[in-house]
Amino acid sequence: MRHRPIGRLAVALAITGVFLLQFVSPASASTVGVINGTVTDATSHKPLADVKVTAASPSGSYHATTDSHGFYTMTGVYADTYNLSFQLTGYQPISATGVTVFADQSITVNETMEKSLKVIAQAYARSSGSAFQPTQTVDTVSIGPQQIQEFQGSSFNFSESNIITSLPGAEYDSSGYPVIHGAREYENGFEFEGIPYTDAYSNQFTNSLAVTTQGIGSVQLTPGGGDITQTSGGFGALNVVAKRGSYPAYAQLGLSVGGPAYDHRATFDYSWATPDGRFSNYASFAGDNRTFAYGQNNYPYAQIGRFFSRRMDADREFQDNFVFRFGANNHESLQFFTDVAMHDFYEGAGGLQGLCYASCDYAYVHTWNGLLNILPQITPSQIAAISALYPGQSSTYQYLSCPAPSGPPPPGLPNNVTYTCDQSNRAPFTYWQPNQAFKLEYTNNLNPSTFLSVLAYRVNSVTTFDGPSAEGGINDVYLPSQGGMTNGLTVSLQKQLSDKNLFQAGADVSHLHPIDSYLSDSFAFYGALLGLVNGFPEQYLLPSQFVNPTDPSCQNPFNSGSGFNGTASGCGWAYQGPYANATQLKFPQFDQVSTVDRQDYSAYLSDKWTPNERLNVQVGMRLDAATYRMPTPTIDPYYCTTTYLPITWTPPTTFNAANGWKCNAQATFSFDDSSVKPKIFEPQFGINYRLGENSSVRLTYRKAVQFVPIADVDFGQVDAPAYLQFYGMIPTYEPFGPGTSSCGIPGTAQQAGPGQSAPPPLAVPCRNFGEQLYWINQNFDGIAYQAAKPTTSDNWEFTFPTNSRKVCSAALR
Repeated sequence: MRHRPIGRLAVALAITGVFLLQFVSPASASTVGVINGTVTDATSHKPLADVKVTAASPSGSYHATTDSHGFYTMTGVYADTYNLSFQLTGYQPISATGVTVFADQSITVNETMEKSLKVIAQAYARSSGSAFQPTQTVDTVSIGPQQIQEFQGSSFNFSESNIITSLPGAEYDSSGYPVIHGAREYENGFEFEGIPYTDAYSNQFTNSLAVTTQGIGSVQLTPGGGDITQTSGGFGALNVVAKRGSYPAYAQLGLSVGGPAYDHRATFDYSWATPDGRFSNYASFAGDNRTFAYGQNNYPYAQIGRFFSRRMDADREFQDNFVFRFGANNHESLQFFTDVAMHDFYEGAGGLQGLCYASCDYAYVHTWNGLLNILPQITPSQIAAISALYPGQSSTYQYLSCPAPSGPPPPGLPNNVTYTCDQSNRAPFTYWQPNQAFKLEYTNNLNPSTFLSVLAYRVNSVTTFDGPSAEGGINDVYLPSQGGMTNGLTVSLQKQLSDKNLFQAGADVSHLHPIDSYLSDSFAFYGALLGLVNGFPEQYLLPSQFVNPTDPSCQNPFNSGSGFNGTASGCGWAYQGPYANATQLKFPQFDQVSTVDRQDYSAYLSDKWTPNERLNVQVGMRLDAATYRMPTPTIDPYYCTTTYLPITWTPPTTFNAANGWKCNAQATFSFDDSSVKPKIFEPQFGINYRLGENSSVRLTYRKAVQFVPIADVDFGQVDAPAYLQFYGMIPTYEPFGPGTSSCGIPGTAQQAGPGQSAPPPLAVPCRNFGEQLYWINQNFDGIAYQAAKPTTSDNWEFTFPTNSRKVCSAALR
């Protein structure tokens, strides 16, 4: 039985080795730390062996025994505040209270024991979460529940931004979002309960920074390059640790009502654990509704600079943290963590009377009437008639709320149509951000000096903007969705090799599936207009082609000529073929989708050497890698060509368009591996020397990397079926003769590289009107894929921290 822990350690090291070899998104910060120290005789100052050390808190307990050098260690200690007790036969037991452990940090508690009748109990407040961390080699600011409560003022505070910006090194950017060291929003690491809490598309935080105060156990801010276990992008990382269930149980209920603006909030949490600590659970719910304006809902706030009437924010968040501990001394555990939230923002909540959908909005149709005043003259009524219907909109001339306003419509809009109202009383603009995060973690304290963790997680966050009213703008976007899903697996190991060496290793693999999709009729109009050459449309593709050919504007003298139906402008072209009897067609919406996924890998090794009580040295190496999974370039089988760059082209061997031979050409993207498959090694070195109880000198170097967000690589691809489904049967509009229309990327054939055959010209004649519309929008949207190399930084930091909460520092990035 004495060999059993060694066998388990061998298995643990083998498992970790496999993961380090196979998985090389960034390894996550953890939720645990280390307590260690040395126990000596108070009189002889010799080390004491076999001292039983226990760390206990409401969330759990940990045990260790000193070795022949008097050294003890407890790895895998959950971030909390503990009472330490020391017991040895023949010596009086002592205790140290208020020992606060923070994630990814080690805390040293040295004690002396004496043979006396006096029970010693000392307060160990030095670790309570100030800027002064005397034994760390990396600058880190960590705060616990007490400091969080002080910063937030009450448990009703939903502003996580307030916590972040209250810590040294963080501030608000120009957009009002918290950042570390002046970085951009996507350049900071952000984690909750050890889970990367950033969306897959833009790498920005996923929870609207609205986690409630009551559910947070601790917050750790690491500016600059940070520890080798963290992903910081070179600017900083933030790690939030959730509360755990505790014994004895407690429950809290809070209700608040604010005014004169509407502000109602409710919070509830319940924490419990069994006396033996095997089962524990912490659950909380928080909700609030608040507005930011006074007066009646339907007051026209645009007159005083507040658009869309009253705004209401609604937040709902449920959090549950269940832990089952088992095995001897509860040394193994299973944790299931859930965070489900919904953050909604409503503009014009309560219903602002008189607002139309974009198709009957006076400012919208008159704006486009002016911009489209080119061959032929298009009236506001025509713009309204050909604007695509918004999802959920049942008719062209429809108001957002009921009842529809009485009286004549605005000038320029038709009087002989039926104006309806949306029975749902739709808000002019709504923003929905649901967030779901799930974590399943297995941990094993193989022995007091060895801790193994295997963590699987899933984060889902897709923000949707619902803006049915243009309100006079020309860039309104229908139902854009942005965010994505991240699934990952993390393995980490802590091993106290000796009283002087703490070894850490970890690896992570994650899959990022982004979502970036939106519809817009404005962008469709805009794309057609951008085809102008010397003030005239390059391909004569204008919304006028969707105007009924019997409309008088198609027959006026200015438009007479040899075009379809006797016009030169192509007015009414979309009414050909199967749509000849149609009463009204809509100009197709711009429709964009994201098509690039990303696979992230990371691994790290770190060793912290503490030769004496004054000196701490840490060295480490990290590998971060990513693979952008680019789609295969599309090949048009009709023309046997491809329309994306850059590509490596394999020409066809059996293609003949006239005889219908098969096109077996192949194309692959030829992006450089340093852009689409980057691998970055990141060394770290840190040294900390304690000058005294209240001060130390610290020098740290860390190379860090920030991978390019998918949002900057994948600009979205226009959805071709949306155009081909309706307009694939209509001939291409070619005012200058057959073959004069152009589909594909404008330009000539790609130049062949050494030993390569050049592909056919990228721009080829369009086969139908649907292709023509598709490529006008695709070229308006720009290059679909644009890979870029990651950003790396060399971070040098020299600091002189003290426990007076003043830190003198100099950093070079």
